[in-house]
Amino acid sequence: MKVKVKNKRQETGKVFLKKSLSQKSKRANNFFDFNFKKHAIPVFISFALVVFAVLAIFNPLKILGATITFVQSSWAGGAHADTADDKAGNQTGWTKYSSADASISAGSNIALTTGQQTNTQTNDTDFNAGTFLGTAVTDTDTSASVLISSYNLGSIYSGNLVSGSQTFSYFGYNATIRAGTTMQIMFSEDLVNWYSANHTQNTWTPLQNGDHTVVGNDSNLNLSGFPASSTFYYQISITAASLSSVPILTSSQVH
Repeated sequence: MKVKVKNKRQETGKVFLKKSLSQKSKRANNFFDFNFKKHAIPVFISFALVVFAVLAIFNPLKILGATITFVQSSWAGGAHADTADDKAGNQTGWTKYSSADASISAGSNIALTTGQQTNTQTNDTDFNAGTFLGTAVTDTDTSASVLISSYNLGSIYSGNLVSGSQTFSYFGYNATIRAGTTMQIMFSEDLVNWYSANHTQNTWTPLQNGDHTVVGNDSNLNLSGFPASSTFYYQISITAASLSSVPILTSSQVH
């Protein structure tokens, strides 16, 4: 009868070998997982960026545009709620507009509206609204007159004669201009640049003796070359040889 005796050292070696192989396998798996996570994700991101860059270079996004020209040369269609549409063929021939201020005249062209206003100065309150230089106002109310206050050259500057934008065609006045005296006038829109009645700069226009206030009368002083303005002034120059004989301006008006 044979009895087999197992070698404990051999048995232990088998167990140890199996254990060692199992531990190495686990370490290998852990090492693979670690390296995959460490390198695979950045590689994937880098690859995606490269693909995106290649697509952007060889197949870029396209943005399309168009040039549209709108031409309007008349506003005769008047104010209207309609909207110009280039797709409807309104790029030319459109004559309407949305709205316009009361001071705008819109038709075949666009312009500022003009009007006329008359300003008459006949009393001491009117005359005293101006600035005096060598002149003075005598009497009161409608009996007032402008006289020179010395033998030297005298001038009077009017106040602003208009309210709103206006144009003027005539200057009317009533003056007593005796022998040896003179009365001249210039006009301005800014109290800096002065013009004669026919708009010649720095030139006086002589006034004549008598009543020249009747509107439409040929004796009115014609004004020309002055654009529409919201300010309008006149300056009158008076000379006299002595106070015993002086010119007198009784009234003035523009229209």
